[in-house]
Amino acid sequence: TNAQVKIRVKGLPTVTITGPSVVCQGDTNTWQTKFEGNTFYNWTLTKPGTLLDTANSVIQARFDSAGTYKITCMAVNDCGSTTRFKTITVKPRPVYTLKKDTLICPGSSVVLAALPNNPAYTYTWKLGPNFLGTTNTLTVTPTQTTTYSISISGGVGTCTKNDTVRVRIAMANMQASKDTGICAGDSVILSASGAVSYSWSPPAGLSSTTTPSVIAKPTTTTTYTVTVKDINSCTSSDDVTVTVYQTPEVSFTTIAACFTNAN
Repeated sequence: TNAQVKIRVKGLPTVTITGPSVVCQGDTNTWQTKFEGNTFYNWTLTKPGTLLDTANSVIQARFDSAGTYKITCMAVNDCGSTTRFKTITVKPRPVYTLKKDTLICPGSSVVLAALPNNPAYTYTWKLGPNFLGTTNTLTVTPTQTTTYSISISGGVGTCTKNDTVRVRIAMANMQASKDTGICAGDSVILSASGAVSYSWSPPAGLSSTTTPSVIAKPTTTTTYTVTVKDINSCTSSDDVTVTVYQTPEVSFTTIAACFTNAN
């Protein structure tokens, strides 16, 4: 009998790198080649590329500088090796400085700015879906903590960079005495807290005008205003009314009486 033997001829590994050819500076992207059994894959990048993750035939990488680079994959099996490369163009992102977190006093405005102003850049400010402006600066007066977004494009051949700025409102923590009443000639302690400096007015009848607690001895009903400045240099004020109750006058009437002796 004739015996038949099937022989499978294994060739060199096949490498075809797929993935983007043009990427943005600083983005993480994925490249891969078709996986073949019993094959080892070795990936290399030209610097300053950074290989973030590799899963044999798949990699994730990032390029932090604009330019032209190469991704190289070498596949090795029992028959030998195959090496292929892919040229990657990395487009630059806009370069700017943006203060990411800003604290303001209640009722105040602040200028958000992407600096320096570059005439070649396009700026788009938004609050959620709402369009706010197209310059590198934006003046806002939020009433609560708010996050604004900005999109900056460097023009043809560059990438767009998206960023955010959070504006926080400094919450006042000042507390002052409640309205009170005293009898004429008496005094009462008025106090405020939650600040680093204090100013009481009017000064009439007060033991001090710059301390957290003062002794008030007004002669008539008086409303005192305390203005404070907190650790964030935010100011706030409150009023305390001291009602003065006059002491009632007591008068005595002398009555002359005659007594007759009945005897």
